[in-house]
Amino acid sequence: MLYFDNNATTPLLPEVKEAITEMLDIFGNASSVHQTGQAARSRMDISRRQVAGLLGVRSEQVVFTGGGTEANNTVLKSAAAEGRPIITQKTEHSCVMNAGKSIAKSNHPVVFLDVDKNGVIDLSALESALKMHKGALVSLMHANNETGVMQPLKEAYALCQEHGALLHSDAIQTGGKIPLGLDMADVVTLSFHKLGAPKGVGALIFKPGVEIEPLLHGGRQERGYRSGTENTMGIVAAGVACSKAKDYFDHYQELGKAKLKFEEKMKALSPKVKIMGEGAKRLPVTSSIALEGMSAEMLVMLMDMQGVCISQGSACASGRVDPSHVVEAMGYPDLALSTLRVASGWHNALSDYDTLYETFESVLKNTNF
Repeated sequence: MLYFDNNATTPLLPEVKEAITEMLDIFGNASSVHQTGQAARSRMDISRRQVAGLLGVRSEQVVFTGGGTEANNTVLKSAAAEGRPIITQKTEHSCVMNAGKSIAKSNHPVVFLDVDKNGVIDLSALESALKMHKGALVSLMHANNETGVMQPLKEAYALCQEHGALLHSDAIQTGGKIPLGLDMADVVTLSFHKLGAPKGVGALIFKPGVEIEPLLHGGRQERGYRSGTENTMGIVAAGVACSKAKDYFDHYQELGKAKLKFEEKMKALSPKVKIMGEGAKRLPVTSSIALEGMSAEMLVMLMDMQGVCISQGSACASGRVDPSHVVEAMGYPDLALSTLRVASGWHNALSDYDTLYETFESVLKNTNF
């Protein structure tokens, strides 16, 4: 099997598997004061430092959550509870889009900025929105989960600081793949199953002085920011994944070069092939490939029959044949059901892109494309 759906989730790193096995015997509740609980607490503290190290921040700036969706909802709903207007954009992940739409139902001000043909916001439009909505929370994803297109966060952050706004960035697709810090946002979101850890654990990392209202209330775990008994096994695995992430930075850049060659060969197959967001800065491991007139759902199944795993846009729409809201927002509604996502990961070899192309070429020859 050739797995190219790493933006949906990644295989576990070997070191993560080893850590999970060890944690099977460290079963204590990290909030308990006895030695079994404190053994779990100690491992969790190490993990918090490992996550903080990935971003170059202090461990107390890391709050663990049950995943990226929960973390993003926490930030947006906290801002709304504080009376902050929300400014985001139309190609955000569905958890931000739908959280924003939910908040807007109560007549709270929520702005969805347009994007250009490459999926990038207009900074002048952001500035206009900031002038109109004082003290806003701006939520801009670092890299799009479908196209890999990266937003101009540093420029956006400068505007936010100038106008007294907070900037939150969903960095789920970039965390652990490229260098990341808090020089371009006040709050960032991570989800660790995107970098070799298991599902069900995410984090918020925020600058000192930024206050967040909890989404969940209870026993005041995570310093009151996220109540609920901690997923100690998942948190430890997340820390191990973060400690190994920098080892793969160069590999991701090399995969990015192989990706560009693959994209050129795909475009040479037919003028009906379009690389979405090609004119923008993109994450090195992600390709969004539109094949005009083709059913992306059908191609996913045909590729799967040949042992190659890819996806039709976001995995969050699994089981449904919904058009991509990302492709539609970029101005290509006719391609919204014809666009595939290909994403490499830590385990992929450069030569996997050659095999991927050969499989595409073979599959497409047997269609009417």
